[in-house]
Amino acid sequence: MEAIDIGLIFEAAILAMATYVYLFATGIIKPKSREGQQKQQSFIQQNNRIVRILALAIMAITTINIMLRFF
Repeated sequence: MEAIDIGLIFEAAILAMATYVYLFATGIIKPKSREGQQKQQSFIQQNNRIVRILALAIMAITTINIMLRFF
C-alpha cells in the first residue's frame, strides 16, 4: 500500500469516530442499558454544546482533507 492509501484509511477512521461522537452527543445513538442511558443524559447535559461543535469541526476538516486528495 502506498502512503496515500494509509493516510486515507486513517482519515476515514477519524471521520467515522467524529460522526459517532456527534451522534452520541445529540442523543441519536443510545446505550442499551438503563444505567448507560442515565450516564449519557448526564454527559449530554454537561458537555453537549462543546462536544457537538468540536465533532462538527473535526468532521468538516477531515472531509475537506479527503476531498483534497482527489483534486
